[in-house]
Amino acid sequence: MALFKSLARALRGTVARNAIATTAVLFVRLSVLAIHMLLVARLLGAENFAGYVAVGALAVLLGGLSSFGTQLLVLRDSARSASFDALCVGLGTWRLFAPLLFCMYVLICQCLGLLSGGVWLVLGVGIAEFFLHPVLQFISMARQGEGAVAQGQRWLTMPLLCRASLMAFLWVGSGIEPALGVGLVHLTAAVVSLLLVLIFGGVVLPPVRHWRALSGRQWREAGVYAALGLTSGAQPDLDKIVALKLLPGGGAGIYAAASRMLSAVVTPVIALVLSSLPRLFARPGKDSGLLVSMAVLAAGYSIVAIAACAWLAPLLEVALGTSYEGVSGVLAVLVWGVPAQSLRLVVCSVLMAKGTGVYRVIVDVAWMLSLLVLGSGVAVDGQLSSVAWVVVTVEWSTLALAVVALCLIGRRAG
Repeated sequence: MALFKSLARALRGTVARNAIATTAVLFVRLSVLAIHMLLVARLLGAENFAGYVAVGALAVLLGGLSSFGTQLLVLRDSARSASFDALCVGLGTWRLFAPLLFCMYVLICQCLGLLSGGVWLVLGVGIAEFFLHPVLQFISMARQGEGAVAQGQRWLTMPLLCRASLMAFLWVGSGIEPALGVGLVHLTAAVVSLLLVLIFGGVVLPPVRHWRALSGRQWREAGVYAALGLTSGAQPDLDKIVALKLLPGGGAGIYAAASRMLSAVVTPVIALVLSSLPRLFARPGKDSGLLVSMAVLAAGYSIVAIAACAWLAPLLEVALGTSYEGVSGVLAVLVWGVPAQSLRLVVCSVLMAKGTGVYRVIVDVAWMLSLLVLGSGVAVDGQLSSVAWVVVTVEWSTLALAVVALCLIGRRAG
């Protein structure tokens, strides 16, 4: 009975209202992302699409690291009404790391042979992710920390909306070489979005003279968040990079398309987590009822998601075209990992909010290592379904590890 009362309070509370609003925003965001993905996939073809996903994954991973975890400091301190100093430190730290990591990104792309797929694609995506999106993310985190989660997520949706609009123009027929066009689309969308957010974002950035890098014990605190950003940021796309090495021909592109679509499935769970973070940060260790409610909602939603994907999977294959034959089968397998992924997101958000981010880093690193180890075992057969089942297995095993970590923290606190 206590569980149902707690769940009923959660459904009527501020977190629930924010989650519903954020879900609506994220649904629009993922719908736009799906349209963008469909256009790029059809424009580049299955083989080139896999390279595009790899470039994007690397840029998002290292670009997110350029702020060295200070975006989460901005979220936390904004929830505690101390956003100005956090923004000063965040922007100063980003200014220090962004150029160095951008050079590393270009070198890695060269080593992986990704530059051969289009130099302007690598540069356009890189400039957007390293020098433009981090500033937009700081503004979004400040608004989310102040309680305006839906508005903060709206600003993160802006580049995707601009990108999809420009990509539609490119797909209809602009005469530009596809790789060059995609790179220019990324760069143009990022510039336009950042200008709009700076004007209408509701957050005034500190003057440049106040920007400063982390100092003293801040490095250790932000370092944990940076590790969180690195490990959690690697997860959404690491499987696609592994698939690029394991699957022949256009198989990696087919897998990447299915995996991208699966990202839309967990949108409501991500919204629930984002809406809960300000409260979890403000009252660490005092919201066990909220945790239970989040877990019940995430599990219930996952059951509905599995049924929906089983019905919608064939439509995806029709939308992508004949070069993506087999994508519905991959999606039908991957969806069995949604319950584990959803519950792991909930548990890991609590680990982070409790100030025990090291445990979340351990869980995330275990996820990546498990994928690499198990993935090497399917390299021989190179089957799409084998890679998909590996990902599902990794999701469930790391959920168990996350629950164990949360129980250990609870026992120590008790």
